[in-house]
Amino acid sequence: MWAQDMAERLLVSTANLSFTSSDNCHPVLFLQVYFANPASTTGRVQGVLRQAKDGVNFNTSMVVWPGEYAYSCLSDVPQDDSIGLLWETNMPGCAGESCRCVFSVLSTKLLH
Repeated sequence: MWAQDMAERLLVSTANLSFTSSDNCHPVLFLQVYFANPASTTGRVQGVLRQAKDGVNFNTSMVVWPGEYAYSCLSDVPQDDSIGLLWETNMPGCAGESCRCVFSVLSTKLLH
């Protein structure tokens, strides 16, 4: 219920989303939640990674891909200050936004 309320109030769309969290130090004091989805109300475009440094407020973000962006999945990676993102997009010679899967390692230091 809490996640649904937060998603409805803070995020553009709850469709095609993925969540993960990081609790490197203390699970309550330093919980960071990451969220990725298409940041558009008109289509599956503009993939954005968001971060809630306090575990509640998604106040930092970065554009992952400005074009077509469909389903995604976040993952831990061994690099410090980074997060993995598997996401779908299009490619030449194919119709739709889910023709190709891309895995990106994103620096969480770039979130602003």
